[in-house]
Amino acid sequence: MELPSSSSKYKAWSFEENKLFENCIAMEYVSSDEFDWWTPIANVFFRGTRTPDEIKNHYNQLVFDVNEIENGRFCIPKYKDDKVDNYNNGHDNFIYKKKKIRYTQWSKDEHRLFVIGAMIYGGGDWRSISRMVVKTRSPIQVASHAQKFYDRKKHPKNTKRASIHDITTVDHDTTLDLCQRNLIDLQTFQSYIAKLAEQDQATGEQGRH
Repeated sequence: MELPSSSSKYKAWSFEENKLFENCIAMEYVSSDEFDWWTPIANVFFRGTRTPDEIKNHYNQLVFDVNEIENGRFCIPKYKDDKVDNYNNGHDNFIYKKKKIRYTQWSKDEHRLFVIGAMIYGGGDWRSISRMVVKTRSPIQVASHAQKFYDRKKHPKNTKRASIHDITTVDHDTTLDLCQRNLIDLQTFQSYIAKLAEQDQATGEQGRH
């Protein structure tokens, strides 16, 4: 287990920040099996008010506290204040979620939906991609997947092993199949096909110059 690191510049977490952090755990936006959740969480949810390292240290402190509690080495005091009482609830929820959270590999269909969503909404609007296209994944999961996708696209020669990240576009027939299986709605299908047409037109114009 990674111990929380101490810092002379530590800034106490507010009640609102702790609730936001607990919500990230409750919604399964944090997984110890995944490479880097901290940067997307900092950008999408905390919007720069907390650094990735601060969030990671806060998570590690929570893991440490929970392990101490489970091993009988730490007792949570009983508070009357409702806000402080949420400290107890947060730890109880984390104990439950810690056992429940499991990272699952993205399917090819999910990745194709991600490619479609990124084309429509742009690489960065993880909320819209999650809400409108890849509905089986949270914004943080979409952001984390995007990190790997764009890194693979930028450095294609760094690995020889095949990956779903090698799928960088989705053709008309495959998109139609996704629509017929109700994985995307008609509006998303039409929007993506229009984007493909724009891309093909731009590529054709570049080829003529």
